[in-house]
Amino acid sequence: MNEPQIEKILRHTLKDYRLSRGEKRVLSSILDETGIDEHDLGVLRHQAFEIARGELLTANAKDVLQWLEDVVKVLLPKSETAVPDSRVFFSPGDDCLRKIIGMLTFARSKVDICVFTITDDRISDAILEAHRRKVQLRIITDNDKSADRGSDISRLQ
Repeated sequence: MNEPQIEKILRHTLKDYRLSRGEKRVLSSILDETGIDEHDLGVLRHQAFEIARGELLTANAKDVLQWLEDVVKVLLPKSETAVPDSRVFFSPGDDCLRKIIGMLTFARSKVDICVFTITDDRISDAILEAHRRKVQLRIITDNDKSADRGSDISRLQ
């Protein structure tokens, strides 16, 4: 690992308190080329915090912290920065219904659902079936809408 080169890059990017897309690409490519492991990434994250601490005495804390957040994102192991699969569907329409039920049917570990309310028994049944298969479920809903006539939210609770 070429720590002095990476430290030099980090200090350079801090001059304007931004980690631009180009700077992120350069830093990522250097990390990829060196075949850096998780331990070395931890050392570099610690180094970035030390650089930020030194800068906090003379600069706007908000700008330094934003820079630090961007740097840490680049210095996380790749598996920790992967974005989970997310989809958005709107109804009415049977295509939307089929997609939602299909996703619930094939879910294996975890499903997060954010809705105003759920009034379609077919969707509620698919959620309950996923629950029976031990899929971890979280439903985020509007408190007022959950009390609406026809809402299945209390049934799912």
